Amino acid sequence: MNATNGTSSATPATAASIGHDIRSDIESTLRARTAPEHTHLRRLEEATKSAGKRVWLVAKRHPYLGILTLGAGGILMASTFGVGELAVGAMVAAAAFNVLKGGENAQQACGEVVRNLERV
Repeated sequence: MNATNGTSSATPATAASIGHDIRSDIESTLRARTAPEHTHLRRLEEATKSAGKRVWLVAKRHPYLGILTLGAGGILMASTFGVGELAVGAMVAAAAFNVLKGGENAQQACGEVVRNLERV
């Protein structure tokens, strides 16, 4: 709060700053190790997070590959639940594009997909 006029000096979060925070959280999560050392759980965590880190680095370097992967995942999810696979895949791919390439807020992008699904 500003002492002179009682207003807040904090600026509202933008989609780009929220996207940056999400990417930062993902990278932090992939670096952190929480399982006890020298256990099977630790080896599993190490293998999983190492693979996740490689996938994340590829998705950052080649966002269209990440978009394609997320779109394919959307189609897989849709076919599992019996929804229009192509429409859902296209919506998820569009949301992934907005998040990975455009820096849009992931929560807003997901909300957009849900609203579009409700219309279908």
